[in-house]
Amino acid sequence: MIEAIDRRRAIIPLLFAFVLLAPAAQLAAQESPLREERGSVTYVTSTMVYGDLGRRNGLREGDTVFVSDNKGEIASVRVLHLASKSFSGEIIERKGSILQGHALLARVRGIVIPDQPPVLTDTIKAPVAVRSESTTPVRTEPTRGSRPTAETETQLRGRIALQYYAMNSSTATNGLVFSQPAAVLNFTADHLFSMPLQFSYYSNHRYDARGDAARNGVSQDRLRNRFYQLSLQYGGDDLPYTAVVGRFVPYQVGGIGTVDGAMLAGRSGDFEGGIIAGSQPGYTNSEISLQDQKVAAFAGYTGGTDTWQLRSNLAFAQTYRDGAVDRGYFYLVNSMSFGGAVTLYQNATLDLYDADRGNGRSQPHLTDLYLSATWRPERWLSLSGSFADRRSVFFLRSFAALPDSLFNTSRLQNYQVSAGVNIPGGMYASLTASVRTQETSGKAATAYSGRYTWSNFLASRVNIYLLGSYADNLFNTSRSLGFEANRDLIEGLYAALRLQQFRYVYTQNNRALDRISVATDLYYRLGGLWYLSLNYERYWEGGIASDRIYTEISMRLR
Repeated sequence: MIEAIDRRRAIIPLLFAFVLLAPAAQLAAQESPLREERGSVTYVTSTMVYGDLGRRNGLREGDTVFVSDNKGEIASVRVLHLASKSFSGEIIERKGSILQGHALLARVRGIVIPDQPPVLTDTIKAPVAVRSESTTPVRTEPTRGSRPTAETETQLRGRIALQYYAMNSSTATNGLVFSQPAAVLNFTADHLFSMPLQFSYYSNHRYDARGDAARNGVSQDRLRNRFYQLSLQYGGDDLPYTAVVGRFVPYQVGGIGTVDGAMLAGRSGDFEGGIIAGSQPGYTNSEISLQDQKVAAFAGYTGGTDTWQLRSNLAFAQTYRDGAVDRGYFYLVNSMSFGGAVTLYQNATLDLYDADRGNGRSQPHLTDLYLSATWRPERWLSLSGSFADRRSVFFLRSFAALPDSLFNTSRLQNYQVSAGVNIPGGMYASLTASVRTQETSGKAATAYSGRYTWSNFLASRVNIYLLGSYADNLFNTSRSLGFEANRDLIEGLYAALRLQQFRYVYTQNNRALDRISVATDLYYRLGGLWYLSLNYERYWEGGIASDRIYTEISMRLR
């Protein structure tokens, strides 16, 4: 009961601010008619998009920018950081692969907002790379194909980086307890030999430099090599056919993962179709393996008018273990937008075999259903809601499993709503609430989170972020508070400071675990191609203080 009261108290001030300031924001938004500003994507990560639109185009923090390819809208992006000529933003919704050069569309007021003074630099810098001990690739979607271009010379783009990650526990042990230098190679060459030929390569190489005692008898090799993409593609979206051979991830077939093999696709008008055949790379060092085979076929449609756009894709995939059927499923995706104000999205997976409840017999059943809707009635306001219904997938021969959550393998449903509002003066606020239900439990897990951003705080060119959340996960409850401030210090140098506090309370014994962290980020552009980043974090948890250091020097190819 006390926890519920605390939860409401935490949310009431945010709701009050939302209700109080929304009318003022609406009046500010009515000052002048909307106009369209167009630009292009300059850089992409798994969660962020960078573009060449900025304050001088009338863009503001919290605005929504739409990404399009030559077939229509493929993503929406919320602006987080702004410079005079560029921006960076988080991906809200993605319907296809986002590539450098894709078109951007922003609807802004007819006048440039006057409450944002010029900043020190004219470009938004990419954030400090996310620290991760996992070998999962950063890019979640592969490149799709060459963009139409009048240039025929070979163009090279991508990133080459040297990373170093280390962790030191200052109270439990002495000296370096974890060290992981790494090299990342990620580049694409377009228009090879003045032909519609594209070569893509992406790999990550990490070395476990810990001493034998710290490794605790780990037997695998210290060096881990992960090869995520090595492919040659002929054709593209601007041609009636595309052929790909090598290692790649076909975006047209959800859930199939990486394929060592080939894909042949053709398109005519608004329709596209193709076939895929290959095998699953090895799981240790991404080695070539023929044990798990994959085949798939897909068909898609993209069409619409000036007021609506529709993208639809249906795929069938089947995987094998040593030649015997392991899994078979259909995957359906639909997305529709109406005038830029309403976006609807749906994906669903229909598995054909049920190893869990049908003893491997043919028994079609939904294993993944996701629905979402986003409404932007005004420039200053966006509302969204989603529903997810997932259950675990068990494979017939490999005995692998795709669980629906980290805690159990029963059916899981999730309902989520969120609202975001731009507030005059460079501020943005959002609220999100979600409810999760589980098939094996009569209880529901709930979560609430809020975000508040003040860009160019008091004309100081400092951006401030406040984050808060509360979650009842059935097994435990958690609360978090976060603060971040960042700015461009001098030409080419970006700095950020983050403070976070977490508190976990376990339901069974009411035992609490607190964690506090302090982190600093520095990002420096050495020249036209070279970048240097440094991240340092100290956190206190369970009476132990630990340090984490992450550094990277990278060269970005244009």
